[in-house]
Amino acid sequence: MLALGSFFGGVVVELFGPKACFCIDASCFFISNMFLYALRSQMAYRKEVDGVTTYVAPSEHEKGELSYSALKQGWKYFSDNPAVFIMCFSKATDSIVYGTSEVANIRIVETMFPHDVSIHLGLTYLVYALLLS
Repeated sequence: MLALGSFFGGVVVELFGPKACFCIDASCFFISNMFLYALRSQMAYRKEVDGVTTYVAPSEHEKGELSYSALKQGWKYFSDNPAVFIMCFSKATDSIVYGTSEVANIRIVETMFPHDVSIHLGLTYLVYALLLS
């Protein structure tokens, strides 16, 4: 999927320029955040009163406290389940490692194809995607 996205990114850069590619990328992040914000407003939390557990929506003054409480509970869950922690944060470390290799990939394509770099880089990613599928 990443390779196909990179391919289409290369096509967009070639046809419309890098500014259009950044605008599309930013728009996707904005739409994703709107979905996450909608989920947050529907969030419920567990509340125990006299041994009875219920799920209730937070009031406005509880939202800040709830966020901090949820953050603490999340970190406690990570410390109790290190495998989950590793799975969640492996993406970030992978991005750092693979990002470094992508810089080298761009330099290689620039050396091989000094003109029209973006379309050739996009085609490189398409071939990569097809070889992996």
